[in-house]
Amino acid sequence: MVNFEGRAKNVIYIKDKPIKWGFKMYVICNSINGFCLNIIPHIDDKKFEIKEIVINFAKNLKPNDYLYMDR
Repeated sequence: MVNFEGRAKNVIYIKDKPIKWGFKMYVICNSINGFCLNIIPHIDDKKFEIKEIVINFAKNLKPNDYLYMDR
């Protein structure tokens, strides 16, 4: 979650998070050094599905790479 309290179309509110208002981002990072490899912003659309994000990230994996997710 990227903190943002202004007016924008894609601002998300999640009541149980430390940062309640902001832009939700899906990020893939290198586990060794923490470098960000890819960022996909959340689009608040009813056609938007999380499986599309996972498939997009999985397409970029190399043979010995792993994809971990929480909840």
